[in-house]
Amino acid sequence: MNTIQIIFCTDGIFPHQIGGMQRHSRLLIEELSRYADLDILVVHPHACNVFDDKIAIKEIALRGIDDKKMYLWECFKYSERVYDVLKRYPNAIVYAQGLTVWSHIKSVKKRLIINPHGLEPYQAIGLRDKLIGFTFQQIFNFIFGHANKVVSLGGKLTNILKTKANSKNKVVVLPNSINLPPKTFEPKKPNQKLKMLFVARF
Repeated sequence: MNTIQIIFCTDGIFPHQIGGMQRHSRLLIEELSRYADLDILVVHPHACNVFDDKIAIKEIALRGIDDKKMYLWECFKYSERVYDVLKRYPNAIVYAQGLTVWSHIKSVKKRLIINPHGLEPYQAIGLRDKLIGFTFQQIFNFIFGHANKVVSLGGKLTNILKTKANSKNKVVVLPNSINLPPKTFEPKKPNQKLKMLFVARF
């Protein structure tokens, strides 16, 4: 059996760090770990291992982002530390969450999958948020241009990414999902409807 090595780069894993991207990282990594032909290495900023020892996942901890300093500069410095790991695994597929792969991106572009998640900078409301979002847009446009594939969560985000990535073929739709207990969808009586509530910022 041929094994595919994946390096999953993230700036945090739930519950050690709270956020939608961090939660998504944990769920996706745990799902991928079920495939016997995948060799998964996770790069994150937590001092301890965050996954169960029973799961075949290797972890590399890096110094994280200092939230007391300029965020974008800290993201770039973190991406430099991530690159120091990536260059040791030249044949691995790189799956990057957010801005974790940025420094030296040209040297990994042929094997890079980037997931930018919600694309808030492209959907800003109000002048202040649009001005803040402009810088993020320039950085993400640069990253999209150097990625092999760009992940969309679906819907409106797909069209935004197809425009910004300069290639429709780069964009792959991978919707967010949730893990529910097995009995969640067992109807108590025939034809019973399941009610779901979705809460978001917009």
